[in-house]
Amino acid sequence: MMQDQTSQPENSDLPPIEHAEIGADDFDRMLSDLSSCAVVESIIVKARAQAAEVKHLPPTALAEIPAILQADETSSVQLRYTFEKLQYVDTIRRMDGGYSLVRMQA
Repeated sequence: MMQDQTSQPENSDLPPIEHAEIGADDFDRMLSDLSSCAVVESIIVKARAQAAEVKHLPPTALAEIPAILQADETSSVQLRYTFEKLQYVDTIRRMDGGYSLVRMQA
């Protein structure tokens, strides 16, 4: 089930933040769309460990993201990409039954 929410930061100069809970099929479709329609600039994997280890993957590693998020040591994955001349940052976390997606325009 998908739930969308948009919030506007108090400082109106900042872009709105969008949040959605998406299922595995929608997530796979999103990654496929990004692969074919966007320019992925970076993929950052954030670990759950207290040290907050960060791992950078090549932009071509989109297909690996579902498996990476299944790993217990992974907290989230952050994607930075350009779509239709606009830059976005997506933060994705695994949750029961799907994924939490937070998106903002950079």
